[in-house]
Amino acid sequence: MSLFLISRAARGDLKNIAAYTQKTWGTEQRRSYIKELDRTFLFLAENPMSGTPCDYIISGLKKHRHESHTIFYENKDNSIFIVRVLHKSMDTESQLEKP
Repeated sequence: MSLFLISRAARGDLKNIAAYTQKTWGTEQRRSYIKELDRTFLFLAENPMSGTPCDYIISGLKKHRHESHTIFYENKDNSIFIVRVLHKSMDTESQLEKP
């Protein structure tokens, strides 16, 4: 089974997504959307080359769209590393710039 690891920043993104979804659409939709994201992470772990390269932002970075969010990740040995999960309306390049 392929694995995925989640960065601290991506964990924060997921908490914010869950809180917003809970407030806007309720508990059932929050649970459903977070489960869908989890399934998407598993899909990407098993199919790491399915993402679109984003080398223009960070070398080796890939992205995959899920509904209103974009998952940014990197391949790491036998796993993927989820860097961020950002809403489509966000300026993703500024959120992903290396310090």
